[in-house]
Amino acid sequence: MGCGVAGAAHTVRVRYAAEYGCAESSVTIASLAGNAYRARGCGPDVSYVCDVKAFDSDRTCIADSVQRPAAAVPNAAIVPPAADNAPLRTWLDTQRDAILTCTARTTVAVTARWDATGTVTLALGGDLAGTPAEGCVRSAVGAQHVPAGAAGEVLHLVR
Repeated sequence: MGCGVAGAAHTVRVRYAAEYGCAESSVTIASLAGNAYRARGCGPDVSYVCDVKAFDSDRTCIADSVQRPAAAVPNAAIVPPAADNAPLRTWLDTQRDAILTCTARTTVAVTARWDATGTVTLALGGDLAGTPAEGCVRSAVGAQHVPAGAAGEVLHLVR
C-alpha cells in the first residue's frame, strides 16, 4: 500500500523521475539509514530524506545531497554548495529543538528565504506550510538576518 518504507521509496522514485526527466522504471532506490533513500537513474545520485508517517500518502521527501559526476556536468552548470549558506544552516540546526517541538515531528523541511536587505523568512514544507506550526516556528526561533545582497533561498532538513 502507500504507507511506510515502500510508500516513501515510491515517493522518492516519482520525485527523482520528475526532477531529472526520466522514466520511473529507470530509477533505482536504495534504502539508507533512518528515513533516507538514494535514487539513481538518468541524472546524479541523489539522497532524499522523507518525513514518513504511517498511512500518509502526502509525505514530504527532500533532497539531502546530490552527487554529480564531475565529467558529466559542464562547468557552467556546476553550482557548488554555497559556503555563505553554511551559517544559516548552522543556525537552523541550533534551533532544532524549537522547530521540532512546534511541529511535533522528527524531521521537518524548512525553507529559509531572504530578500536583498538580508531579512530571512522561514516557511515549512509539505502539509505544515501555512499552518499554526509554521507560525510557532517563526515565533520560537525569532528573527534572523544574512548579509545584504542578492535575494536567495535555502531548503534545509531539520532532524
